[in-house]
Amino acid sequence: MHSRPPRPLPADEDRCTYIIHGNSGITRRCEKKRKHDDETHRECRVHNRARLEKEERQKVRERRIHIYMNYSMHIWMFRREIAMANAADGIVNANNWTLGHRIVQRVLHIAGERLATLEDLWQAMDEYRAEHPAANNNIPREAQIARDEQNVHTREVTEQHNKNMATLMETPVPAGQKTMDHIRLIWTAMYTKTPVDERVYADMQKWYDTETCRTRGDWLYRRTLDHLYARIIKVENATTRRELFKRLQQECAESFRMCCDGHLNRLTNVMVGFDDAFQQVAPKGLILQEKMAKIAQIENPEERMATAKALMTELEVGPEEAGAWLEAIAE
Repeated sequence: MHSRPPRPLPADEDRCTYIIHGNSGITRRCEKKRKHDDETHRECRVHNRARLEKEERQKVRERRIHIYMNYSMHIWMFRREIAMANAADGIVNANNWTLGHRIVQRVLHIAGERLATLEDLWQAMDEYRAEHPAANNNIPREAQIARDEQNVHTREVTEQHNKNMATLMETPVPAGQKTMDHIRLIWTAMYTKTPVDERVYADMQKWYDTETCRTRGDWLYRRTLDHLYARIIKVENATTRRELFKRLQQECAESFRMCCDGHLNRLTNVMVGFDDAFQQVAPKGLILQEKMAKIAQIENPEERMATAKALMTELEVGPEEAGAWLEAIAE
């Protein structure tokens, strides 16, 4: 019986360059003739297609990782929102990983080949809400925000925060500004009887030295604090400037152990009420949402309502808008 002679190998310059890795650890070069003239990837049709498909899967994987790295908390809050709206007994089911996966897939579809943005995520969430309306969701949006201790990740708060952040970043930072050192000196002079807790300084320094907050290498906390300090020291009125440093200390203390977004939100909140450029665009703006979330935790109904009404008066909230918020925290 005669065996077929081995097929002659193509010349080295005409042979596919793909290296096949066997399970035994032995590698060999593909014996097919190359069909592509790309000098970087001289491959046969089969291995050219396999490489391109692998590269595309890697690109999708990188775009998916980008979403999880930058918007995982927003996705978690969305799952929490949907669970609260659909739970008849009021129990929050925050373990709906399937919903999170579906939202990410939808965001990838919306963004296409580019990296997804927060606007893409909002669009995906809005589409899901429209397609899956809650059957018994009679809770007003104001009530959801007021009862939510993590409302820094809600859409309303995020949008207002981004506007304040953009305004803050327009402030030039003087060359050689040593933000952390200067803040410590100022607070040390201000708080002589009760010094600022060292844990606050440690927390600030930790985030000041954090390279990545939302995107790789953005140094966002450092840049935000630098621009904020530069804006505060530009205030000519000494009394106002002192009050701003007090507000900064309060916000930094309250942001202790929060996530990066929580810290940034607190920093951009410092100028609100002192600088017209940082005024809230709506009565249920950043300050109202954050303070109502805290007020909703007050156990005494009379005290809770009195505190809420005082806040409405302070922020000049209209009767109709105030009524929705007061109803949200009523028993």
